Amino acid sequence: MNDMDCPLADTHCHLDLMPEETLSFLSSGALSGYPAPSSALSPSPSPLKTPETPTRLIFVPGVTGPAVFRHANQSARISAGLPDNDLPGLWRIFQMTGVHPGYLTDFNEQDFRSRTAVLHPFMIGEIGLDRRYEDRFAADFQEMCLRIQLAAARDYGIPVSLHVVGRHGAALRILREFPGLRGILHGFTGSKDLALEYLRSGFLLGIGPLILNPEARKLNSAVTALAPENLVTETDVPFMSYYDNGIRKAATPEILPLIIRKISELQGRSFEDTAAVVFRNALSLIPQIPET
Repeated sequence: MNDMDCPLADTHCHLDLMPEETLSFLSSGALSGYPAPSSALSPSPSPLKTPETPTRLIFVPGVTGPAVFRHANQSARISAGLPDNDLPGLWRIFQMTGVHPGYLTDFNEQDFRSRTAVLHPFMIGEIGLDRRYEDRFAADFQEMCLRIQLAAARDYGIPVSLHVVGRHGAALRILREFPGLRGILHGFTGSKDLALEYLRSGFLLGIGPLILNPEARKLNSAVTALAPENLVTETDVPFMSYYDNGIRKAATPEILPLIIRKISELQGRSFEDTAAVVFRNALSLIPQIPET
């Protein structure tokens, strides 16, 4: 298998924040948007009927609310279903809504709930706790906002994309208040023990460009001890970089095969098997597309 022919999923990509000139990797037929609007969210949305299971996925997190990617030549809003030309090789783009812990100014539960009900996102994120912003948003306020957004995900039966920096103990404690919730711990960089705590809470671990850094020994050790069934891939562009033969470069979704190959090497599995498993993990988080 050619690396770029494998199924690929970037489960955390700020596509809406990328400069236009960096979007060349997208097919002109890429599809983008929220699922079809509805008057109310349902815990069990009906699957869309698709001619093919897509082989390219991008999840776009919201930071201050809804993610908005509407590049005129490279996206189209999903309406009642998928057009007949939704063929393998195109990127399917799914947009979340969520408020990042560093952007909680004017956060309001009623506004968040109303917006979520209108947009009907497939996932709520990125949301969480971050010690770096506690001078602006106190820890207890961040926790309150996280609970509100987790409750919305629980009520609507959708997963979450979780951002946690320096507050893992508090985040895990709060997740225990929401049994059955699932999602992704975005940007995992921790130990095997921390990984197991999130796995027990029902979360997959987002593995990104840091794994390509030769100095990321703790992350490499944790991934070595896990199985691909526990992982999804991500890039967090345009905020992340990676190392290519010692040269630091800006990450793009085109480096996903490098991340998959590194995971496969650490776990002693084939590239093809690892690619298939981590893609299936991402696909399972999209209520509108059944696994095949």
